[in-house]
Amino acid sequence: MASFQNPVGGNPRDPFEKPFRVEPIEEEKEVHDRNRKEDLEKSKKNLRIASFLLQMLQKTVDFFLELPEKVKSTKRCTRDHLLLLKNYFEILKKEDRSQDVQFLNELSKIWPHILEDALSFKQDAVANGFKTLLRKIQHYPEHATHTLGYYLVEYAGQKWIPFPYMELIQKIHAEHEKNPTGSALSEWIRNIDELIALLKVR
Repeated sequence: MASFQNPVGGNPRDPFEKPFRVEPIEEEKEVHDRNRKEDLEKSKKNLRIASFLLQMLQKTVDFFLELPEKVKSTKRCTRDHLLLLKNYFEILKKEDRSQDVQFLNELSKIWPHILEDALSFKQDAVANGFKTLLRKIQHYPEHATHTLGYYLVEYAGQKWIPFPYMELIQKIHAEHEKNPTGSALSEWIRNIDELIALLKVR
């Protein structure tokens, strides 16, 4: 006779016996493995994106940390070029160097650096100071066919110096001797000093 403890059709089940484990079918295994692979790929992709973003962030931080140092370096270099140009003008105040080919070449060589330095500064007092200085030197003497700016650019580093360039240098020196305080040389040197003061390099 069947009872609760002795079910029909078999022996009573031992309550301490482990339950039957049903093995998953092959298709379920494949789905499970595929899902794990997809999750792993997503994790790798997210890790690559996070790594890329971290690198970009680091580069941005480095750029802004280096920026003030680059600005200081540019200002220092500009100041050095301006001091060198001022030194040449100071020499011209005291001596007629119109026949000194090496001096004229050195003067011509520094000029392209000054023009390049001027491009480093945009819309501020330094930029305006450069515009004033460059305009005065480039167009000296006014209404001339070939100005000082022309010779400084065209004959930078050349082995020979044209006579009109030499004559112009001689004229600049002679003009200063006649009127030291109101000469072009004195005016250019004042402009250079103002620019150097504006750069405020430490």
